Amino acid sequence: MKYTVGIWQVDSQENKIKSSQTSEVIRMSPRAMEVLHYFLQNPDKVISLEELIEKIWLGRIVGDHAVYRVINKIRKHLDANDKDSYLVTIPRMGYKLVPAVEIHSEITVSEKFTQSVPKEPELNENIKLATSLTNSGINKFAINKLYFLLPILLLVCIFLIWSKLLLPKSQLQKMTAYNSFQPLSTLQGFQDYPSSSANGNYIIFSYKKNDEDTYNLYLKDTRDNSVKQILSSPENDVNARISNDAENIVFVRQSVDDCKVIRYKSLGESYLLDNLFNCIGNESLDLELNADGSKLFYTYHDEVDPVNKIYSMIVNTGERKRLTNYISNRAIGDVEFAYSNKSNKLYFLRKPSLRKSIFYELDLDSQLESKILDITGISSDLKLREKNNSITYKKSSTSISEYSLKYEIEKEIVNTLSERINRYDINNASDSIILVTGNQENSIWQKNIVGNFGLVQFTNSDYHDINPRYANANQNFAFISDRSGQQEIWMKKIQKTEYQLTKLKEKEYLDWLRWSPDDNYLLSYDSKSIFIIDVNTGESQDLVSADDYSDLNMPTWSVDGKRIYFSSKASGDIQLYELNIKNRQVTQFSDTGIVALFDVAAHGQFVIKAHRAGLWRLSPESEQLVVPGIGTSRFARSIELTEQGVYYIQDSSNQLFYLAYDFMGSNAGVVNLKYTLPSNNFSINSSGDKVLFFKSINRDTNILQSR
Repeated sequence: MKYTVGIWQVDSQENKIKSSQTSEVIRMSPRAMEVLHYFLQNPDKVISLEELIEKIWLGRIVGDHAVYRVINKIRKHLDANDKDSYLVTIPRMGYKLVPAVEIHSEITVSEKFTQSVPKEPELNENIKLATSLTNSGINKFAINKLYFLLPILLLVCIFLIWSKLLLPKSQLQKMTAYNSFQPLSTLQGFQDYPSSSANGNYIIFSYKKNDEDTYNLYLKDTRDNSVKQILSSPENDVNARISNDAENIVFVRQSVDDCKVIRYKSLGESYLLDNLFNCIGNESLDLELNADGSKLFYTYHDEVDPVNKIYSMIVNTGERKRLTNYISNRAIGDVEFAYSNKSNKLYFLRKPSLRKSIFYELDLDSQLESKILDITGISSDLKLREKNNSITYKKSSTSISEYSLKYEIEKEIVNTLSERINRYDINNASDSIILVTGNQENSIWQKNIVGNFGLVQFTNSDYHDINPRYANANQNFAFISDRSGQQEIWMKKIQKTEYQLTKLKEKEYLDWLRWSPDDNYLLSYDSKSIFIIDVNTGESQDLVSADDYSDLNMPTWSVDGKRIYFSSKASGDIQLYELNIKNRQVTQFSDTGIVALFDVAAHGQFVIKAHRAGLWRLSPESEQLVVPGIGTSRFARSIELTEQGVYYIQDSSNQLFYLAYDFMGSNAGVVNLKYTLPSNNFSINSSGDKVLFFKSINRDTNILQSR
């Protein structure tokens, strides 16, 4: 629907407003547009906080501050170029939209076609039939034969329509769109990792209070709605799975430098804890427990082969078996899965690259593996909805989709608009969905590397500011943010307010920025192309298309800025390619298994390999391992090569290390900078004394269950 209010033309379907004075177009967040749209539908009405929460947040438990933030966002957008107030506060009552609202009615394409084509004059039915029979020369015998065949043809048509159209539509209707939720627990603080037993009697989740540092396990009995604490530990107990009788629970216990998968065995009034295996480097592994708690399924990779595979384990004996063996075209591997107790099948998510997902089915009885669905982009949290014989997965941070395995159709079943879905689970016994919601704010921070001081917060917004990168010659930096409603590249200059640099249209899932050596361009990529951005104009230009080079990954500049290097699977496994920017010629640069190349002016070329951990220096004769144990494809973003040396994060502890070029190949020169970063993506300034990074500020999370 389109409206005019004051100087603004509002397009609620595309989440944007346009100024009639300056022609400026502003993209609003989905939540802000939803609230504005409600005001536009109720002009001259005073709308209270309670009404907004009921109509927009669907009655969910949210604080008043959440509404205040959205109202302030709308005011900021509408009042930017107009002195008149749009949303005014009515004390003790609510808010009111002041300017008059004009609604623009739209004619659909079909309506336009109907209006433009004159109707054919109606004929008497007998004349029509006589004319038709005469023109076709059908004799009496043919007519009788036609009458005989008509019922058969009619039945065939009905069957085809039923099988091709009506059945999928009926299945589509069964894919319930979950719009109404209620709190699953009333605990105040941070709740995460919900998982229900196969029979639906129990839901186990992790919880910590606002003033505590670690998560503990809590259990809800859905039969009497009681909630009790299972374990208390100085470490994080997360990602738990529970058997039908609640006597067996398997979970991950994490600390800064340790990770274990543990089985909790209930023994009446007491319990036992068994350490099933260590999971250092596999902290985000996926787990599933069968209904009686006897068998565990999990994802895992080792140091020799960093590609994830799926394993099964007999819990009582520890007997382990590998179920998948993904080798060809490998990158990340089999990362998430869902187990069906009824059919003894696994549905798993295979990621041959960071930006592509493939769904597979594995029959555990026959060991047959079959491909189900290809998805370009980022998808996660694979679950099984057994009632509909379908799989569900997160397609974005605010939506969940369902895919019918039988009818091969997809439907969005949850969309929280601007409220982020941290995790979710399907309770197959009640066919309900469990959500963990609660927004995060990512902001950009800077810290002096030497000493424990000099921590500065550069950005502060309600959005996600991520992946900052210093320029080469000064303290200016670029970063990625979704403040405008979609991901754009923003700039922050010294002592100046940050501003939006780009107006990208079809770019998505940006998570990579690199400055050109002269600081005039930024290099980035998405699932469709590698592109550069002019820092002065904000204009983007595609350099390489994913149609020609599949699975584009991690482009970097040559030291002279005339070429870029990127990895692709265009010829099979991951290989490194070189692009001449001037003539657009692409040549193969390396053998298989190279993720990224870094060209450092005085120190040569360095590569990160996909299948062998370590930083390698290239020479015409050989390759030298100079920093062992770092930089697999999973951690290639956690390495920064500067003129002084290499800064890197070695493992999941996110501790920052430094190694000068003169000491490469030995541990003698490794310096632990004794600072733990909140993420493994960082940038070092040109003088080597400051580190730039982003970190998340969590708000309280809620566990909600569909009504």
